[in-house]
Amino acid sequence: MKPLLRGFFHIPQTRYGPLDLEMLEWVFDSGWTALQARAPLRDPQKDEELKTALRQKLFALACVGMDDPDTLRSRLLASMPLLRTAA
Repeated sequence: MKPLLRGFFHIPQTRYGPLDLEMLEWVFDSGWTALQARAPLRDPQKDEELKTALRQKLFALACVGMDDPDTLRSRLLASMPLLRTAA
Protein backbone atom coordinates (compact mmCIF):
# COMPACT_ATOMS: atom_id res chain seq x y z
CA MET A 1 0.00 0.00 0.00
CA LYS A 2 1.37 3.41 -0.91
CA PRO A 3 1.98 5.71 2.07
CA LEU A 4 -0.23 8.43 0.56
CA LEU A 5 -3.20 6.07 0.50
CA ARG A 6 -2.97 4.97 4.13
CA GLY A 7 -5.36 7.67 5.29
CA PHE A 8 -8.12 6.11 3.19
CA PHE A 9 -7.85 2.65 4.68
CA HIS A 10 -8.32 1.42 8.19
CA ILE A 11 -5.41 -0.79 9.12
CA PRO A 12 -6.78 -3.59 11.33
CA GLN A 13 -5.35 -3.99 14.79
CA THR A 14 -3.50 -7.28 15.03
CA ARG A 15 -1.63 -6.77 18.30
CA TYR A 16 -3.33 -6.46 21.63
CA GLY A 17 -1.86 -5.27 24.89
CA PRO A 18 -2.71 -6.66 28.33
CA LEU A 19 -5.61 -4.23 28.84
CA ASP A 20 -6.99 -5.03 25.38
CA LEU A 21 -6.87 -8.74 26.13
CA GLU A 22 -8.51 -8.22 29.51
CA MET A 23 -11.32 -6.26 27.84
CA LEU A 24 -11.74 -8.92 25.13
CA GLU A 25 -11.87 -11.63 27.78
CA TRP A 26 -14.59 -9.71 29.64
CA VAL A 27 -16.58 -9.22 26.43
CA PHE A 28 -16.28 -12.92 25.57
CA ASP A 29 -17.23 -14.11 29.06
CA SER A 30 -20.14 -11.69 29.19
CA GLY A 31 -21.28 -12.70 25.71
CA TRP A 32 -21.04 -16.39 26.52
CA THR A 33 -23.06 -15.92 29.71
CA ALA A 34 -25.73 -14.05 27.73
CA LEU A 35 -25.79 -16.76 25.08
CA GLN A 36 -26.28 -19.44 27.72
CA ALA A 37 -29.09 -17.50 29.37
CA ARG A 38 -30.88 -16.64 26.12
CA ALA A 39 -30.59 -20.08 24.56
CA PRO A 40 -31.09 -22.58 27.39
CA LEU A 41 -32.36 -25.24 24.98
CA ARG A 42 -29.24 -25.17 22.78
CA ASP A 43 -27.38 -28.43 22.23
CA PRO A 44 -24.64 -28.45 24.92
CA GLN A 45 -22.55 -30.75 22.75
CA LYS A 46 -22.18 -27.83 20.32
CA ASP A 47 -21.01 -25.37 22.99
CA GLU A 48 -17.39 -25.50 21.81
CA GLU A 49 -18.52 -24.66 18.26
CA LEU A 50 -20.57 -21.77 19.59
CA LYS A 51 -17.65 -20.51 21.67
CA THR A 52 -15.40 -20.65 18.62
CA ALA A 53 -17.94 -18.70 16.55
CA LEU A 54 -18.28 -16.16 19.36
CA ARG A 55 -14.49 -15.73 19.60
CA GLN A 56 -14.13 -15.37 15.82
CA LYS A 57 -16.82 -12.72 15.64
CA LEU A 58 -15.38 -10.91 18.67
CA PHE A 59 -11.94 -10.65 17.10
CA ALA A 60 -13.42 -9.65 13.75
CA LEU A 61 -15.20 -6.77 15.48
CA ALA A 62 -12.17 -5.82 17.57
CA CYS A 63 -9.88 -6.00 14.55
CA VAL A 64 -11.71 -3.16 12.80
CA GLY A 65 -11.06 -0.86 15.72
CA MET A 66 -14.10 -1.31 17.91
CA ASP A 67 -12.69 -0.77 21.38
CA ASP A 68 -15.59 0.19 23.64
CA PRO A 69 -16.44 -2.95 25.66
CA ASP A 70 -20.17 -2.23 25.91
CA THR A 71 -20.53 -1.48 22.21
CA LEU A 72 -18.40 -4.48 21.35
CA ARG A 73 -20.57 -6.73 23.53
CA SER A 74 -23.80 -5.35 22.05
CA ARG A 75 -22.60 -5.85 18.49
CA LEU A 76 -21.26 -9.29 19.32
CA LEU A 77 -24.58 -10.41 20.76
CA ALA A 78 -26.53 -8.87 17.88
CA SER A 79 -24.35 -10.78 15.42
CA MET A 80 -25.13 -14.19 16.85
CA PRO A 81 -28.11 -15.78 15.03
CA LEU A 82 -28.90 -18.02 17.99
CA LEU A 83 -29.34 -14.97 20.20
CA ARG A 84 -31.42 -13.06 17.69
CA THR A 85 -33.98 -15.85 17.42
CA ALA A 86 -33.90 -16.85 21.09
CA ALA A 87 -34.25 -13.33 22.53
